[in-house]
Amino acid sequence: QNSIPICTFPSLLTIGYKILVFGGQNMETHKPTNDIYAFDTVSLRWCKMDYSGNSSELPKARDATTLTLFHSKAYLFGGFNKNPISDCAVLNLDWRIAEMGTQED
Repeated sequence: QNSIPICTFPSLLTIGYKILVFGGQNMETHKPTNDIYAFDTVSLRWCKMDYSGNSSELPKARDATTLTLFHSKAYLFGGFNKNPISDCAVLNLDWRIAEMGTQED
């Protein structure tokens, strides 16, 4: 896959040589999403992150959130999904970091 859906207000996070893109408002559906895509800065290719077996960890769909990596966990603060969201969602990325072939600095 070499492209992703066009979304406004996504959140970005770097892990090694990958850039993760979380959520945003899908410009075709006009709805927030909770999809995560990874962009490989070496191969210049996109891939959708698969949540099989980890769907309970998936945060609510949102846009305009902040995203920070700390010890293999991605912390999402706030955002919007029709109304402001004031929670803190945590994504455990241990299983994804190993699959990406990178190590957290």
